[in-house]
Amino acid sequence: MKMITVDERPGDHLAFKFGYNKALVKEVAELGEAVWNPDKKEWIVKNNSRTKFCMEYLTGGNPYARYDQELIEVDGWERPLFDHQKEAVRHILTRRMCGIAGEMGTGKTLAAGEAMERSDASLWLWVAPKAPLAAAKLEFNKWDLKTVPAFMTYERLVKEMKSWGHKIVPQGMIIDESSRIKNPQAQRSQAVFEMAEWIREKWGDDAYIVFMTGTPAPKASEDWWHQCEVARPGFIKENSVKHMIKRLAHMEMRSNIITGQNYPHLVTYWDDEDKCGNCGEYEEHENHSEIAELIGSSQCTGYTRSNNEIYNLYKRLKGLVVVQMKKDCLDLPDKRYVPIQLKPDRATLNAAKILVKQGHSAIKTITLLREISDGFQYKQVESGTMECKLCKGKGEIADFIPANDGDEEWQSRGLENTVCPRCRGKGTEPTYERISVEVPCPKEAKLIELLEQHEECGRLVVYAGFTGSVDRCTRIALKEGWTVFRMDGAGHKIIDALDDEGRTKSMKALEDCLYAFQEDFDNYPKMCVVAHPKSGGIGTTFTKSPSVVYWSNSNQGEDRSQSEDRIHRAGMDVNIGATIYDLLHLPSDAKTLATLRAKRDLELMSMGELREAFEDADASDRHED
Repeated sequence: MKMITVDERPGDHLAFKFGYNKALVKEVAELGEAVWNPDKKEWIVKNNSRTKFCMEYLTGGNPYARYDQELIEVDGWERPLFDHQKEAVRHILTRRMCGIAGEMGTGKTLAAGEAMERSDASLWLWVAPKAPLAAAKLEFNKWDLKTVPAFMTYERLVKEMKSWGHKIVPQGMIIDESSRIKNPQAQRSQAVFEMAEWIREKWGDDAYIVFMTGTPAPKASEDWWHQCEVARPGFIKENSVKHMIKRLAHMEMRSNIITGQNYPHLVTYWDDEDKCGNCGEYEEHENHSEIAELIGSSQCTGYTRSNNEIYNLYKRLKGLVVVQMKKDCLDLPDKRYVPIQLKPDRATLNAAKILVKQGHSAIKTITLLREISDGFQYKQVESGTMECKLCKGKGEIADFIPANDGDEEWQSRGLENTVCPRCRGKGTEPTYERISVEVPCPKEAKLIELLEQHEECGRLVVYAGFTGSVDRCTRIALKEGWTVFRMDGAGHKIIDALDDEGRTKSMKALEDCLYAFQEDFDNYPKMCVVAHPKSGGIGTTFTKSPSVVYWSNSNQGEDRSQSEDRIHRAGMDVNIGATIYDLLHLPSDAKTLATLRAKRDLELMSMGELREAFEDADASDRHED
């Protein structure tokens, strides 16, 4: 479009002038931070990567050309890459600023390392969470990759960006587990974006910016926006997550019953053409009944088919993101799920029923039920004393004094000292610590049995959703003579089981711990990973274990899906397969598992679902009687 003229303005801005064109006005207005100057009859927009990409398109250029061309051919493969890994390498070398959306275990790390080695760039930065970063270092050593990047966690990058100064800007950046930057407001998201902008500014079209995610189909499709914006600003037309949601979903304004304020509520995603384009419901919904229309109670002006914007989004991502599903890439056996139902004793079952009837919120009830199912309860106990925070150890405070007993009016004579109401004159107040009080639990005997079954292979992975549960599983494994590789919110450690008196704790680099589990059978003939699903369920590889045992889960569906796949990936023994054991104790455990397997967080469960689980258990007991 030659009608547009572009001029630079102070403050790193651009000015656009063009004859009136309604469609073009809309396009420019949606660039972000666009301001109309009526005096000079021009649009002022910020001069950034998004603006340059969009304006190249609006002025007749084709910024999408690199993403539409065929992938370059690559030969001379020396490492044993799968075909889908070779495709990922070619994708990176061709697109340069792009994304790899491959399910866990599809070998994204090796593919990225191979692409780095074959690229024309020598300076690379690799950003990832702590565990995936350690796993990536192992992969680079294992495959003897020649181009080694500077490895950095997201947290460290946030700190480094504040004082980067005149440090060298790399030519390429790999953003591993990029779902961590889906929120544009998060500090790590902003740090990664700023580094990407520096790379683009210095290296231009020769830059490499690659995000890699293990969730090719994120729970919320708008999660794609910032990941794509980091790789190539402007490729996605919408200039914010908010605008993207408006396109992908049907929103309606609702009122908060407490504050009275209106807020946009997501009714449904536009993921099916049969949904009504006006109300989001299917044609058979009561919104579209003749009676509702007749009496005027319908919330819809009439049924009309909608557009499948979710499907259209994935078509729009074509060229920028290559999607690789494990079932399409690897010839792996299906995971075998073995739920093990353990019968609770009457006292435990009664305690759980009382909790359900107490009227707590659903999430609090779920948490307490999960604790009971794991064989413990958290309790707060006094652990000592500290200086009173109110009186600062004096035992008294200055306060107004009533004129007479029973007189509620305060004198205006000023303040007088009175006994501190917080410490009651002691000057100290108690401190508390949280402890876990354990009770007998049938999960313990079953875990011991599973440890015995895996003694020949010498490797097992156990996940537990609470620190108290991780503690218990650790003690069980040590007592049975296993070395424990523990991973939870407090970090990681290898705990050697020598004897009852000589147990030693050895802190090592995470990559050393991962190597010990995968390769060092001489020094560690029997090693059990005991981890929280979030801490040990992302970015790690535990293929030497044929099984995963869930003592319990976390409350997030992503933790479950990620942790399962630590053993189910390239490198596993396909003849043995992958077995997933779930230790189910209370009636609510099966409901919890079904919710997580559907990749829904436990916060979405209702009290009605919990009561239903225990009512079914009561009916089963009566039938047995």
